[in-house]
Amino acid sequence: MIVKLNQVLQSAEALKFVSSVPLDATTAFRVAKFLRKLQDEVDAYMAALKNIGARLGEPDGKGSIAIPPERAAEFQIEHDALLSIEIELPDFSLRVRDFRDAKIPPMHLVSLHWLLSE
Repeated sequence: MIVKLNQVLQSAEALKFVSSVPLDATTAFRVAKFLRKLQDEVDAYMAALKNIGARLGEPDGKGSIAIPPERAAEFQIEHDALLSIEIELPDFSLRVRDFRDAKIPPMHLVSLHWLLSE
């Protein structure tokens, strides 16, 4: 399955929620395995973002990096390019019935549409 990195990042909160929902052992194993792969991609994104920030930003004296206004457009272009990277993930889908009686906020289901099947 190929998805854009942005899609994974936008689903982070919903994926965290799914990881806390009681599931049968087989489904829980599949979810855990998939989440480990996703975490590798998120870690790579964070490292790349830190690199961009270190290159274009300046220390703010509080332990963070601030992007000066004159470099904001360049930062945004590079960040947008990073978010649009397509990543390859193992084929994976969750069936709505895998959640049985779990109470899941509708917005989480919207965020996870790319992983859900009937």
